[in-house]
Amino acid sequence: MTIRNKSSKDIEITTILQPGDAITRKNSSEAFKNKMIKEQGRGVDERGPFVMAKSENLMELEKLRDNQKLTVTDRRYLMILLLLADFNHFDKEKTPLISKGKKLSKEMAADIWGVAEETAKKKLNRLVKADILLTEVDETDKRRKFYYLNKQYFIKGIHKNRDEKFVKVFQNKLKEIIQNVSMLKHKRLKNKSIKKHINYDDVIGLLQAVIPYFHFETYYLVKNPDEKITLEGEPVLEALERNKKALKHLSLAHLCRISGLGDNETVKSYFEFLQEVGAVMITKTKGKIRYRIHPDLLFRLDGNGMDDYTKHVRSDFSQHDE
Repeated sequence: MTIRNKSSKDIEITTILQPGDAITRKNSSEAFKNKMIKEQGRGVDERGPFVMAKSENLMELEKLRDNQKLTVTDRRYLMILLLLADFNHFDKEKTPLISKGKKLSKEMAADIWGVAEETAKKKLNRLVKADILLTEVDETDKRRKFYYLNKQYFIKGIHKNRDEKFVKVFQNKLKEIIQNVSMLKHKRLKNKSIKKHINYDDVIGLLQAVIPYFHFETYYLVKNPDEKITLEGEPVLEALERNKKALKHLSLAHLCRISGLGDNETVKSYFEFLQEVGAVMITKTKGKIRYRIHPDLLFRLDGNGMDDYTKHVRSDFSQHDE
């Protein structure tokens, strides 16, 4: 069997039959071929490496007791740590956090976050208390801990449970967005005409809070992120046209509750800033606001993001590039 990949090179797949093996039927061969093509699509994804965020488990974080609830600041520090997530297929519980080839320690976290070690310790402890981070004692120095992502929330690599809902967080785009936030923040702070400033760094934390609400087909933030809106073989744009009320879009008030931010105006300001750095697209018509996330940042489908609808959405975002 031959499969042609993106670079037009053929891959020969040979199956060696052992005594007692049967020749597979044509439909089985086709299913295997489709599986291989899908795996190839994952391999050549130009968006680069990603971390899989488990949607339903992350949504449960909203139910934590008040003294454990994550603030957008906590979530911002967590998003930065996602850039360090590395592969580990052998540990069923922990996803390693690696920086410059070393496991993440309190001292390294302080340096990466740009805070004092005591502040880093407090932030790490909050994430440990919420069970998002797990710890391991350094065998060479019992006073030191290493920190890992809990695989109940984030995993990188093979994901065997296909029934579990997850969102891919692309690390290259996330890094780009974080850098854009920093640059625009400094530009805003220098602008004397701006009288009131938001906590610019924390906008990244708002992105983390809305991950579970990312709709798998349309990339909007909705109350029904797992609900399929297309019919068999139907393009997404046609489905949106056919059933304009299929998506239950999140309101500002709902976003305020999810994020823990104090008021609707703050949430609105955060999203407007996220739009300026290229993470979000906001549309407003007839007094209704809709939020869509860049598919090179978050994604839920199999494949490499080169389907017609994703290219359409990416093109919409690119219209605002300089």
